[in-house]
Amino acid sequence: MIFFLVTQRNRFTIDKYLFSRWGWAKIKKIQPISYERFLQKKDFYPGVYIFSDIELLNDQERRASLEIYNRLESFQEKVGLINHPIKSKRRYALQQSLHAQGINSFKIFRLNEDISSVRYPVFLRLENDHSGAKSDLIRDEVELKAKIEGLREAGPSLDEYVVCEFCDTSDDEGVFRKYSCFLLDGQVIPRHIFFSRSWEIKSDDLCEDRYYQEELDYLQTNPHEEILRTIFKDAGIDYGRIDYSFLNGKIQVWEINTNPRILSQSTPIHTPRAIIHQTFAMNLTMAWNSLYAKNPGRSINYPGEKPRLYWQWVRSRPNYFKIVKRKFAKKFPRVWATYMQWRYS
Repeated sequence: MIFFLVTQRNRFTIDKYLFSRWGWAKIKKIQPISYERFLQKKDFYPGVYIFSDIELLNDQERRASLEIYNRLESFQEKVGLINHPIKSKRRYALQQSLHAQGINSFKIFRLNEDISSVRYPVFLRLENDHSGAKSDLIRDEVELKAKIEGLREAGPSLDEYVVCEFCDTSDDEGVFRKYSCFLLDGQVIPRHIFFSRSWEIKSDDLCEDRYYQEELDYLQTNPHEEILRTIFKDAGIDYGRIDYSFLNGKIQVWEINTNPRILSQSTPIHTPRAIIHQTFAMNLTMAWNSLYAKNPGRSINYPGEKPRLYWQWVRSRPNYFKIVKRKFAKKFPRVWATYMQWRYS
């Protein structure tokens, strides 16, 4: 059994995947468990444990997760552990490490640090979330100080913010590329390339045949596999999605999300990018199967921890009950005829 540990507020990522056409076959092999419930448990089952959402855990939850991690590690029965609740690097530590190694050309600063050496332009973002920039590009020190003062009066604590130097990775045509790649237990799985003329990319803004072909080549050839595996290893992360680009042929890593969106029922399948989703889904399925085969354990679910999206799944399949009724009528025609006579009499 694969136990997927996740924060309650961010659980939709795995639930939507499991109740989609892409992940339905894995629902008996993968059980999502919220940290809020899991950290209260006293007894644990053998299996594979994926510690996701590490960047969203507070200090108390991280310490409690570490205690359970150490306890699971000492089990005599075979237990697989993916992502370390303490040693896996979050955004700040990861970016500091990558810049120190000469991989990233840009730096990141906390607001309580000396930021006099920062290289403009910069932007602000929260240190441990994945919702993107919290400001436009800031061009100078005066503008940065004004923005910080505005944040001081409203919003979350300034301790949650970091200053990121802007890295312009656009090509000669002004197009930015955001590469995304998953890692699951050592297997590097390309997810997509998003193309945009905006520096902050959240979707595939540019939809041209040449971009689709470039994206498909990326999924099929996995050209950055070795360097990405090295970066994941340095980060101490065995499951997650890395977002990155290239500057003058050199990789620039934006972040690693340990609980990324995977695929959902709403992921389109009748678009030119359908082959992209299908290719990723197939590669991810093979990785799940490989991980499960290493330690299948017993198919035991923790009580009270079933996925929450059953009715969403039913509603997402408007023809589901029609198909069931059609099959029933074909197999039991007399029973169906009697029912219909009663129903409309």
